[in-house]
Amino acid sequence: MATVKANETAKLMVNVETGVGDNGKAKYSPRSIVSLDPAVSDDDARAIGALYGALQTYPVGSIVRQSTAVLVEE
Repeated sequence: MATVKANETAKLMVNVETGVGDNGKAKYSPRSIVSLDPAVSDDDARAIGALYGALQTYPVGSIVRQSTAVLVEE
């Protein structure tokens, strides 16, 4: 039997630079977009994250896509 994905979900995390820590390195805070359609392409997900990041006061450090799924036998 083949293994398939079930209950697939996705979200985006836009990490914005919110300051500098005591060690002199940048500090980041995540901004999340939950319930992203798992079928959205990586290019579109990055574009969505960039647009969302443009609405933030702080500069964007990174855009992370997180996908999860339950693996079941078909």
